[in-house]
Amino acid sequence: FDRFTSLELTNDMSSASEAAFELGDDGTWDALYAHVAHGAQYRVTLNNRPRMTGRIEVNDVPMDASSGAVVRFVVRTKLSDAQFATADPTVKVRKVSVEDFLLALYAKLGYTKDDFLFAASTGRNLLTGKDGPAGTDVDLEAIKVDEARVHLPETIFQAADRHLRRHGLMHWDSPDGKIIVGAPDDEQEPIYH
Repeated sequence: FDRFTSLELTNDMSSASEAAFELGDDGTWDALYAHVAHGAQYRVTLNNRPRMTGRIEVNDVPMDASSGAVVRFVVRTKLSDAQFATADPTVKVRKVSVEDFLLALYAKLGYTKDDFLFAASTGRNLLTGKDGPAGTDVDLEAIKVDEARVHLPETIFQAADRHLRRHGLMHWDSPDGKIIVGAPDDEQEPIYH
């Protein structure tokens, strides 16, 4: 779909990506309706390359479309849910890997391992940073179990980000709609499909 009159795309590694659209003109409401329904899936491309994938979460639809319509809507990624949903304080922090901790946090939103692309370093122990007998350990500042737990009203994104940064990692949106977990590297090849 390319009949928009304006588009604003925001990609941010420290927040959810979003795209704001404005589209429409006289007599087009019937043709537009299927494209602006709440929850409609969108893949935003630029020069035939994906920039973001998400769904409509906000729309400003006119009350009367008899003479045409101008519609404004915002497409947001999966990370946007995590920025508003409160994290579950019962998520385990002891004897779990970084990856397992993230999957438990995001399970509340219905996300599974298929929604993520994990770097190998997420197999480390969440609290100690140890990666097993043959793995590479990371030197972390000590943290007590009570400090590691979710602190209400902390959001899922905040709880995940707090632990990831401690390990020198981040999580951000990939253009194909997955959540990438790893250390940003502007010289590496793209890791999304």
